[in-house]
Amino acid sequence: MKILIAYYSRTNVTANVINKISKEIDCDIEIIKDKKNRNGTLNYLKSGIDAVRGKETEIETPSKNPSDYDLTIIGTPVWASTMATPVLTYLNHKKEKIKKLSIIITTGSSGIEKTINEIEKLVGTTSVESLTLKRNDLGNIAEYNNKISTFISKIKSLGNESK
Repeated sequence: MKILIAYYSRTNVTANVINKISKEIDCDIEIIKDKKNRNGTLNYLKSGIDAVRGKETEIETPSKNPSDYDLTIIGTPVWASTMATPVLTYLNHKKEKIKKLSIIITTGSSGIEKTINEIEKLVGTTSVESLTLKRNDLGNIAEYNNKISTFISKIKSLGNESK
């Protein structure tokens, strides 16, 4: 099974999760690169406002096509109880090309279910597997590793089902 992980990470929290997963599964990586500066407190607040409004941003042209993959895993932080705007932009342009969907979400507090539902609705399919990590999971190494290991096992089993 060919797997693509497409993700955005403003603070590297999501990136660190993706890097850990990508060492354990055979996959290609697409980093969703926002052309807008989102560093600093003011830009952080503006990012939340953009997310609430469902406003697209300008991203670098993706190099990989989800239609070339059996499974596309989308990784996103939660911004103001929804997906990050670079992920929204990516999905708005690539949603028809996604065959099977999986979701990875990192969040400081809440918005997990809403974000999953919004991604599934936008893509038009249900996620075959999701990994959600809250801030307290990130601080508990055993829980963090357990959740990631469980997710990896489930993704690998999807590959076995397709054989």
